[in-house]
Amino acid sequence: MSTLNTAFKQVFGEALEPLGFKLIKSKYPYFVRVVEGGEILHIITYREEGLNRIGYISFNILGGVATVYRPSLADLEKSPSVNINWLKGNLELYEKSKSLNNKYDFSFDDLYMFHYKEETIVESVKHSLEITKKIMLPSLDAVIDLNSCIKYLETVKPHLGIGRPIDINRFITLSYDEGLLYVKTNNLDVGFYDKVYYDPELYSKYINELERRKATNTEILKSFGFNI
Repeated sequence: MSTLNTAFKQVFGEALEPLGFKLIKSKYPYFVRVVEGGEILHIITYREEGLNRIGYISFNILGGVATVYRPSLADLEKSPSVNINWLKGNLELYEKSKSLNNKYDFSFDDLYMFHYKEETIVESVKHSLEITKKIMLPSLDAVIDLNSCIKYLETVKPHLGIGRPIDINRFITLSYDEGLLYVKTNNLDVGFYDKVYYDPELYSKYINELERRKATNTEILKSFGFNI
């Protein structure tokens, strides 16, 4: 009898691997695609939701983007349940996407959660894949550079920390904080960061931190099986 983990890897693997995704070397089932240039990651996984309907077991498909400029990509060595602050389901992506609204007629269950019995695991995972192809994948496909990454993050707002760090002179923050993307892209639209641009010493400190993160996270990606 197939398990949810086995079915997810098989069904999603057959669909995602031709699109450039790779099942990384992790204890948990993350499919990751590194966008050309090596700075941006597209991520798809699942989370077991337990018994939310009598006689059925439930799960949700989660996805999101990350960059090598966040404090640590080691989050991908943790359970998807730990990463729900920045990995989002199809329902949340659908609600945030103006281009998808009114394009498809989905039920709430289609978007929020999927249910299965032991004998229907593969069928349920295939159904979740079809929904993911229509909602999550187009959302991820649109993130092709750092500017479109910022746009995605600002739209989804998963506790981004895209804003003022806890201390302007230090980098104590959440592991999934992508706020320094504003500095990396010289984005002057965010008022706080003009203080960084117009202070050469502080700007240099931020650039050095960005390069340190990139180097550290690139090594983590290599440990996941990527040839970068």
